Amino acid sequence: MSVTLRVPAVAGIFYPEKKEPLRELVGHLAPAARNRRKGIAALVPHGSLFSSGAVAGAVYAMLEPFDTVIILGPNHSRLGERLSVVTDGEWATPLGQVPVDRKLARLLLKTVPDLKKDSKAHEHEHAAEVQLPFLQRLWKIKGFVPVAVSGVDAERAHQMGLGVARALRESGREALLIATAHLTRYEPRERAERLDRQLIERILALDGEGLMRQVAESDGSMCGAPAAAAVIAAAKELGGSQASLVKYEVGTAGVIIE
Repeated sequence: MSVTLRVPAVAGIFYPEKKEPLRELVGHLAPAARNRRKGIAALVPHGSLFSSGAVAGAVYAMLEPFDTVIILGPNHSRLGERLSVVTDGEWATPLGQVPVDRKLARLLLKTVPDLKKDSKAHEHEHAAEVQLPFLQRLWKIKGFVPVAVSGVDAERAHQMGLGVARALRESGREALLIATAHLTRYEPRERAERLDRQLIERILALDGEGLMRQVAESDGSMCGAPAAAAVIAAAKELGGSQASLVKYEVGTAGVIIE
């Protein structure tokens, strides 16, 4: 049976297109941490490794390795379904190929309301792709599930998170939940820092609905708020009770939920 291979969409743009330069960059961005933590979920940025990779790298370096992850992020192109998951195939980066966890992906289809099987939304999407070099280089990841989210309100994001938690419980598996999101964009630095603080307060309080409300009330430009809210809801359902800020740079934050 042939395996569908997704070729990199942003290699050479968001990260080096050659294996050794990419390995070196990831090693530089994610220096080994002394005391690793067994997280339930994490929030990391999804920009270029050259610009926001240090924030993502700080999170991955601090976490105990997982064999499988579920990555929720935005659908920047708005192509395909509003809530979409890829259920099979492999994704390539210069560091090799990572298979989609078919069993877990198909279980999500049963437990997450309105989630659809759809690869179109993921063809050119970078949010999940830029996480893979970290997971390959640091953890030698064995599988992952990419989920793209667009145009989702607070209630639907919450229900989505509950569905993700249910899938993990029913599977009996351990998988890290990853939300990819950026905070304030397109604002002067002083205003961006103030808005960032308000968003981070909601994230650290594990208040997904408050996060969505904060974005709406401030007319904010946060990218990936529904994915973050969904992961917060899932993490709380799975027993997560505290969140800590690992690294912050204007417009980006790295957070671990335990």
